[in-house]
Amino acid sequence: MRGAGLRAGDSMGRRNRGPVLCWMPRSSGNFVDQCWGDAIVPTLVEYIKIPNKSPAFDPDWAAHGFMEEAVRLFEAWAKERVARLPGATLEIVRLPGARR
Repeated sequence: MRGAGLRAGDSMGRRNRGPVLCWMPRSSGNFVDQCWGDAIVPTLVEYIKIPNKSPAFDPDWAAHGFMEEAVRLFEAWAKERVARLPGATLEIVRLPGARR
């Protein structure tokens, strides 16, 4: 299996990509905590306010427009982040019967 990027004698089949980091520096944890609190939680709070239900529980879900409202909320959140990632794109896939 040498051609697969494995080291000779590597019985576990781990690819030779250098050391494996099994810890997260405190600064990374702080960064994640800050992102969660500043960018994710406020959007989730707004999402919870939308009375969006699964199509299985709301036969008139398309007419009510709550799912579309939830999609627009997350789309706006994602567009801010995707804009900072060169080459990244965002696609919204809609269920049949969904309105725009």
